[in-house]
Amino acid sequence: MQVGTDDHVAPPAAARRTARKAGTWAQLREYPVDHFDAYDGAWQKLALSDQLAFLSRPLDPARSPQHRGRHRAPRD
Repeated sequence: MQVGTDDHVAPPAAARRTARKAGTWAQLREYPVDHFDAYDGAWQKLALSDQLAFLSRPLDPARSPQHRGRHRAPRD
């Protein structure tokens, strides 16, 4: 989850509560920006970089130890 600490559209408290409830399934990233500040410029680049790093773990079997050896050919 990504949240702007200065967000006035979607206050960060709800995201923080949701991340706490999700426990180890969640990863919370906080940025010192308002809601729309993350859609352009340096903050956008950082947010996208964090998203790609997060997604690369579960989607890349070579980088995800919990998925190693679990890939099998589909059955006919």
